[in-house]
Amino acid sequence: VVSGNSAASGIVITGQTNFDSDTGTAGLQTVSGGTTTVGASGNGVAANGIVMNPVSGDLHFTDLSIYTDAGAGLSVTGSASMSVRVNTGGGNTGTIQATGGAAVDTTGIALDLRLASMSSANSGGSGVSLTNTTGTFSAPVGSNITNATGTDFNISGGTVDVTYNGTITDTTGRAVAIASATGGTKSFTGTITNNGATATGISLTNNTGATMNFSGLLTLSTGANAAFAATGAGPAATSGGTVTASNTANTIVTTTGTALNVSNTTIGAAGLKFTSINAGTAAAGPANGILLNNTGSSGGLTISGSGAVLGSGGLIQKSTGDGVSLTDTRNISLSFMDIDNNATGGVDGLRVNTLAIVSCRMRGNTNALVQAGLRLIDISGTNSVNSTLVSGSVENNISVTNNTTTGTINMANCTAQNNSNASGNIGMLFATATTGNLTASVSNAILNGNRTIAIRGDAADTSNLTLNIAGATITAGTGGNPQGNQGVEVASSATAVVNTDIQNVNVSGLSNTGINVFAGNSSNVTAIVKNNVVVNTFVSAGASNGFGVRVFQSLNSTLSARVESNQVSEVSTDYGILGEGSGGTGTLKIAMINNTSNIRPGALDSIRIQARNTNTVCAKYSGNIVTASGTGFGLAARQADTSIFRLEGLALGSQNGATTETYLEGQNPGTAASFIYTLVSTNFTGVAANSCGYP
Repeated sequence: VVSGNSAASGIVITGQTNFDSDTGTAGLQTVSGGTTTVGASGNGVAANGIVMNPVSGDLHFTDLSIYTDAGAGLSVTGSASMSVRVNTGGGNTGTIQATGGAAVDTTGIALDLRLASMSSANSGGSGVSLTNTTGTFSAPVGSNITNATGTDFNISGGTVDVTYNGTITDTTGRAVAIASATGGTKSFTGTITNNGATATGISLTNNTGATMNFSGLLTLSTGANAAFAATGAGPAATSGGTVTASNTANTIVTTTGTALNVSNTTIGAAGLKFTSINAGTAAAGPANGILLNNTGSSGGLTISGSGAVLGSGGLIQKSTGDGVSLTDTRNISLSFMDIDNNATGGVDGLRVNTLAIVSCRMRGNTNALVQAGLRLIDISGTNSVNSTLVSGSVENNISVTNNTTTGTINMANCTAQNNSNASGNIGMLFATATTGNLTASVSNAILNGNRTIAIRGDAADTSNLTLNIAGATITAGTGGNPQGNQGVEVASSATAVVNTDIQNVNVSGLSNTGINVFAGNSSNVTAIVKNNVVVNTFVSAGASNGFGVRVFQSLNSTLSARVESNQVSEVSTDYGILGEGSGGTGTLKIAMINNTSNIRPGALDSIRIQARNTNTVCAKYSGNIVTASGTGFGLAARQADTSIFRLEGLALGSQNGATTETYLEGQNPGTAASFIYTLVSTNFTGVAANSCGYP
């Protein structure tokens, strides 16, 4: 027992010392430290408690209690092999209370220290420091580390298993640092609060083989400094170890520091969970607010927001790069976040597997044409974007492109609006190229003020694209941004395969075509265009405002389409509804049924199906209502050049124009006979009903 009245340190051993209870036996035999007490509660020794440097051997305490008023509690530096144990084989034993120094500071030893109570206050260095330490360290609930000048809890190297159930509170410096650990599990279950202009948060670096779990509440506010960083040297995701932060009430706030950075580090199955993450100010921000890169295949990031309130998941603003940058990561959920005015993008994802965005707002992001407010490249798994606003982007508001992967994305109740009136392009872009596969769905969308095309699907090379639209309202912009060119366009090239279902879309106020489906080269497209309403904008007599609905098979492609129950009006110079096969040897299989078209004087046909060049068209053509014929014809069928035009239900075999016209009059009784015409170069060909093969 060393009395608390000591004016110096309790026990100090310096110079090389070997603990050996039997020098006659080879090796260093265990030395018993018995029950050792240094100082007393409320009356600690005036300097350090126990200092041993350098030492070797095996020192086993039955019980150990240390109290200091101005120094470290237990400080041990090993030389060769050194073990320090307290009550090995028993329960938590011992108390260390240090003021003005670290509670525990070890270097190069094996440790078995499972304390019953621990505290460190106002240390000039760390609160706990374990360097190149192996074994086990734990401290229970009620333990605490406060206001260390250095790192509150520091682990460097080694494989020590740590269970710290106490709290860490500091307004300056780093709360937790773990670097170069090669194994062991480090578990922090208590509250960690690190708030202050000079606070530096949590840093986890190059911990190959180690697992770091934070299940207690994290409250980090670190100003210009990074708040939570877990990084490895790469390229493997294991080079940074495995990390989790599983308390859903966690929060991070920074000004110009990156709030969350996990790179070349595996996110464990329990994930990283936060109520909110804030980064940036109205004047300046970090490189990225959130950066995830190469995070393994176990867990992901969840930001939940609070009370389903917009913006409650945090504000990421003024980043010099992407607000949220996601690369080779998975299981990402972002809810109720505002991501605004970031330089290169709002949310940018490359090779993300399973992303969910709910009730977020991404406004005024991007400064370059290749970026987007929300840009995803090569997604996999099932992804979703719900009730989210993307607006004010320099080029595309939303862009999803798969080049080499297979993935699904579902967008429901989203708004894409008002991209740049100088360089803005598409509202929602879904594209595939090379060997990519993408299945995309859009439902109940609002699109306004998107400069060129509101919704576009584009497939190239040998890729596959499925794009289903179930409800969208598409208009020109308002409030000083009245732009808007086309409504929906789905296009293909090379040998791509496209399946698209476009239903319940309302298009109005645009300057060009409402709905356009195009099959090019040798691609294969299957399309349903049904129950849509297109009102083209009338500018002036003779001024083009595009088609209402256009389904166009070009070159050697195959396009199978059902154009059904659409309503088109106000087309000025083009066709109300057009189905065409031309330019090569390809095939258009089309059902043009139950549509209504009312065009303006000066337009071409209200509805036309035509075969040109050496292409083949096979059609069902019935139930359509034409109320105005324009300067061309009302409802027309045209066979031009040496093309083949097969018409279901027409008398089998070769038929002339007059016979075909009479047949069409019977098939479309809601259209006046005077509005129905045929144009024929050679002949029409009658085929059996339901033989064309349209969807």
